[in-house]
Amino acid sequence: MARGRLPRTDFGTVLLHWLIVAFLVVAMATGLRIASDVPGLGWLALFDSILPRENLWYWHLIGALGFTASFIAYITYILAARLGQRTRIDSTRLATLFRAGPPRWAAISVLLVWIVFGAFAVEIVSGILLYLGQAGWALLLHRNMLWICLAFPFLHIIVHFAHGGVGQVLRIFRPARLVVPPRRPDILALLAEYIQLVDDMRRGRAAHSARATGGEARTERNLHPLLLATCASIVVVAAGLTLERGTGMKLFVPSIGQLGQAEAPVLDGDISDAVWAGAPMVSVLSDEGASFGGNGQSRIDVKAVHDAEQVYFAFTWEDPTRSLKHLPLVKGETGWRLVRSQQEAAREEQFAEDKFSILLSRPTLPLLGAAIHLSPRPIPGYPASMTGRGLHYTKPNNIADVWIWRADHGGLVGYLEDARFGEALEPTPAQTSGQQRYAGGFEIDPGENCFPDNFEQPATLQADGALIPKRLPKDMDAMAIERGEVHESADLSEDERARWWLTTDETEPYSPEADRRIPTVTVIPSVLMTCMPSGDRADVQGMARWSAGRWTLETARRIDTKSVLDVPVVTGVMMWLAAFDHSATRHTRHIRPITLELQ
Repeated sequence: MARGRLPRTDFGTVLLHWLIVAFLVVAMATGLRIASDVPGLGWLALFDSILPRENLWYWHLIGALGFTASFIAYITYILAARLGQRTRIDSTRLATLFRAGPPRWAAISVLLVWIVFGAFAVEIVSGILLYLGQAGWALLLHRNMLWICLAFPFLHIIVHFAHGGVGQVLRIFRPARLVVPPRRPDILALLAEYIQLVDDMRRGRAAHSARATGGEARTERNLHPLLLATCASIVVVAAGLTLERGTGMKLFVPSIGQLGQAEAPVLDGDISDAVWAGAPMVSVLSDEGASFGGNGQSRIDVKAVHDAEQVYFAFTWEDPTRSLKHLPLVKGETGWRLVRSQQEAAREEQFAEDKFSILLSRPTLPLLGAAIHLSPRPIPGYPASMTGRGLHYTKPNNIADVWIWRADHGGLVGYLEDARFGEALEPTPAQTSGQQRYAGGFEIDPGENCFPDNFEQPATLQADGALIPKRLPKDMDAMAIERGEVHESADLSEDERARWWLTTDETEPYSPEADRRIPTVTVIPSVLMTCMPSGDRADVQGMARWSAGRWTLETARRIDTKSVLDVPVVTGVMMWLAAFDHSATRHTRHIRPITLELQ
């Protein structure tokens, strides 16, 4: 075939086509990486080497906004350039589906385009809903439409090849000048023109006759279709930026005096204090967690007040069960073992305590993801993530403050763990060899660990055999009363006054003699309480209470601890919240932050 006869495509279509492709690749690549963290989609790790790892949610949203703008621009261009015939479905085109040859493949191509246009529309609408804080069905639609969008490019190429061979496929690489076809005749306009022509002929007005027969040139003055498409894309981008600025969550933090109160709230997990009644509240729906009644979602409410020295927060989140026991120890015929459903403790989602975390970041891009790196091995040459899901770390000199409330590790005696996400730490020899868990840039602030495990690390968490506890209860009957009834199901709540840790005073160091006094099938806590927290690690105080399917946590911390390891709680600081339902690491999350504004 001569070069001049090769099929070509107008320049505007070529340009918008490749813009759509570029932004769609960004959106799909980041979307696949985010989806790889979903249970059941772990097979996506097969593509670990080619999927992105940095700032996933940021680039996903950039890709989504660019794709939406390009898609709307393309629709505008098609309409303005009168190219609708390319995608028109009529009886003639449908009839070709039953005939062999290129026309059939042309019809199939049009049907395929309409299917993917529908998928694109659902992706855009569901993505906007997710960005605005929806979940559930919107997330399900958004994720399932991804597979159609992923399959379309391959099917699109196959159908074009079947229609016209390699030349038909490569026409998108050969731009040509746009020729705008004439408008389709309007029957009413033609009828009016005919009546005018008859009238002119009767009156002998030659000018009108000449005009009717084409003697007078008729021209249309329209903006160029590509210019209109560009304007449409600018409108979409402007709308997206306006949506970002106008729908963010802002938590106003008034002073206690502004609320007409004189006393700070009592940290007891009961928010009936008068000061909380007048405090503004923000509510966020977090999802993608484990359990929570099977839907992985938890609605989180937060209020805050301050007294110029301390800032107080009240968090309430949905959790159908009070889960306190964390990897308890059970005595069998051959010795003590951990009660667990997973070999790796970081993957545990049944025999783990409830937790809640608060992440504070200095003002930056208002998007989740800078500290989240999803990949079985996010850092080449460093140890892999023991969960197989990823690691938390940030860029150098960029600290994210993390407060962690743990039901079994001090959370019910008044303390949260003050920790941080920072630069990825150099692994220790034990971490490199896989004997200890490598946590990336996650590190607890300095201070004594007052709630250690009641068994030796690291081998016991990975070993399948028996282990030896550090300490044993002195009085088994008293321990059983404090512990409460033992449930094998994670769907049952612990007793309201149950305590699943052991103090130093009520225990003794392990010895074979003490062990022989304990009968088999005995269950004891695997958490010890050896002191009261102090130092930077204990900067955040708090108490929680569970009732009727909801945890309520009250916390307090100095507004500015003067520590380089902490983020001062000032106007502009961004907050993300996460809930854990008897899960070691799989927690809920939300995309957009809550921005604090102290008054």
